Amino acid sequence: MAISEQISQSRKLLVALIGASILSTLSISNPVPANAATRDAKVRISNIFVTQDLQSSRYVIRLTGQMENNGTAALNNVRIVLGTENQIPSKYALAKFLENRESANLTETNISAKLKRVAPNSKSDWNITFFADDALSFSNGLYGLGVIAYTESRIGTDVVAIPLFTAPPTNVMNVSMAVQISTLNYHLANGGSSASDARELQRLINLIANARDLNITWVIDPSINQWLGELSNTELKDQAATLTSMISEISGNYVASLYSQPDVSRMLSSNRDDDLTNLIIRTQNLAGTNNLVLAPSAGKLSRVAIKKLGEQGVRPIITNTAITGDKYSSVQGTVVAGETNSLTQDESVLDCFKNDADGIVEFQIRNCVLANLTLTSIDQVKNLVLLTPLNWLPSTEQVRNVYIDLTGKSWLTTSGLSQILNTPPAATYENLSDFNVEPFELDFLETGDSITTSSAKMASVFLDGTYLDSFTF
Repeated sequence: MAISEQISQSRKLLVALIGASILSTLSISNPVPANAATRDAKVRISNIFVTQDLQSSRYVIRLTGQMENNGTAALNNVRIVLGTENQIPSKYALAKFLENRESANLTETNISAKLKRVAPNSKSDWNITFFADDALSFSNGLYGLGVIAYTESRIGTDVVAIPLFTAPPTNVMNVSMAVQISTLNYHLANGGSSASDARELQRLINLIANARDLNITWVIDPSINQWLGELSNTELKDQAATLTSMISEISGNYVASLYSQPDVSRMLSSNRDDDLTNLIIRTQNLAGTNNLVLAPSAGKLSRVAIKKLGEQGVRPIITNTAITGDKYSSVQGTVVAGETNSLTQDESVLDCFKNDADGIVEFQIRNCVLANLTLTSIDQVKNLVLLTPLNWLPSTEQVRNVYIDLTGKSWLTTSGLSQILNTPPAATYENLSDFNVEPFELDFLETGDSITTSSAKMASVFLDGTYLDSFTF
């Protein structure tokens, strides 16, 4: 072969190799997009079941869930692979683990489930059952599990936190689940009702339904009776009667919250001490009890408010954040806050609650609550109040399911709120995490005083029969 021909062929080979290298680089830098269907796919864990094998005493874990395909093309040959996370040591670590549920970096196992086909715009159920020690090396504590979904490539993850105890726990925490029955008064001044009234009636009915037989304490705002009485003359009278009947059925296991959930910190900052005293007296008269509590919607009360409430016989329910400044801290459920006997709740637990009735989101709420309470128990807390948010919007079964999750656990027990109310303080916190309180605007207070005065004058006029006799109707 001529030298010139050899050089020509060498040049062709070099060009081919360079071209292949460029194409290879381009394919790495710009990977081929996944099938459009995979971008609209989501794997979800919907429940977890932990049992103990009778013969071997090994823990058996069963995960169930759904593969969602919201795209226009089918998903074929989907693998759902079990993944694990190391022991979760703290509530902060738990929050980060759950926040990243859809992009979690899990250690994959050889345990999996397969779905042959998930049709477009549909969901397919899956389940994985395994011995816990085949996937995890564990002792007493909280552990992370999850699933990773694959077709040709990874298309999603979901996670769950699971308590596992191989030996008796070093602490058993008593939890008092308390549900708030309160609402804003939405009804119209002309005696009618609004769509908001209808929504609130249904929300409160859902709170109580299917949970009346449980050892739950109901924290009832006495102003709700006035609201229901006014609705009894509207088109919502049947729903109002249903809720009135349900409240009467649970009245044997309740404590009263302060009338209309006032912002006590701002009241006192505005020098409205007498208004607070009058509200407390009104609450006691309407509720027929001196056993009063107040859980502010933001979970925080000023030092002055805590002290003033305690002096007038109202037990404040404040968050761990209000005491320590750290929502991931663990604080005993009965404490002396400043100078006042107070109850506490855990803000990391409150963060779990979301106003969403979707079944899978409901499971995520329950899992988050139980996981946080487990870590709090491990931190040697003896008692804790689990007070649901003021405007929580659960599904009909959700209250019952949250409570059931607390039962049958070696590291948790449940009791009514009265037991914790009668428990001596377990810790003292003198240096509270205080905050600045802005007083109410003067115009707002003056307008309120004017309306109150005018209403009183009008009432006295209409109660004066002599005055009314001078009118011809």
